[in-house]
Amino acid sequence: METIFLIDTSKSMEGERVGQLNHVMLEILTRLENFSENTKENVYVRVVNFDNVARFFIGRATQSIRVDKAYDMWHNLIAKGATDTAHAVRLCKKSIESDYANMKYDKTVAILVTDGKSSDEEDFNDAISEMKESLSKMKEKSIFFASIGVFDYDGKELEAFADLNNVCKTKYSKRNSESVYRADDIYKLNDIMKKILED
Repeated sequence: METIFLIDTSKSMEGERVGQLNHVMLEILTRLENFSENTKENVYVRVVNFDNVARFFIGRATQSIRVDKAYDMWHNLIAKGATDTAHAVRLCKKSIESDYANMKYDKTVAILVTDGKSSDEEDFNDAISEMKESLSKMKEKSIFFASIGVFDYDGKELEAFADLNNVCKTKYSKRNSESVYRADDIYKLNDIMKKILED
């Protein structure tokens, strides 16, 4: 199993918010590591963070990192700049395409965490369309998309990202009926992650 996190580190996340986010992400990586140990299932992680641009914080397009090593590699995210969600979606797309080409992972979970809308809504919509086109060409690939709006964010981009499940009609994505979450308190992220894993 692989989990791809797309994490908003734009300026609106600076200060206490990004500090809380760093703390919670370490808790989530610990939860994934425990999940791996309890289920005897190997769990791999990629993390993309995005502000003015998006970049691989852990892993890269052609490689994810085993969850225990991802925990050791974590260093504090810093919040600044705009919200290039579109670029983050495109890096997620590259990762999924690489995995599919190399027949990696029996299932993939992609999770968008953001507190606001993209700086370029049109480009975000284009990136979602590109992802849909790519997913429509994949057969027998088990992927689940979830989006989490933090600090009261309740924008339509959350639904657009989660709607990718409707293109990726696999057994795994059909099992989970809930794919859009809100977390006014960022510490709820850990509970949401638990729910996603259990479903």
